[in-house]
Amino acid sequence: MKAWNVYVNGEMIDTVFYNDDIDADEVKRGLIEHDNYAPEIEVKLETETGQEITDRAQRILESSEYAKIRYTLRSYLKNLSPKDQEMAGAQLKITIQNVLDDKE
Repeated sequence: MKAWNVYVNGEMIDTVFYNDDIDADEVKRGLIEHDNYAPEIEVKLETETGQEITDRAQRILESSEYAKIRYTLRSYLKNLSPKDQEMAGAQLKITIQNVLDDKE
């Protein structure tokens, strides 16, 4: 697997993963045609190792902003019934995906 960073106007907007035999042109074409990315995207091979990417993700998860969100959610969810917790969790997943999809 190779990691590719996706840029629009010089700003990195995503990191995607493809098999080793896929080149930059194929990655870009797939993102535009299949995933509806803007045609002006640029893709560049990620130079970080898998461990560096994992470490970066861990730093995000340990950040104070993420900790605040986690604390708020935990405080809210613990007061709900198990069924309501499940429903809230499902809605939260949808909300997160909607936020992630709204990259423009």
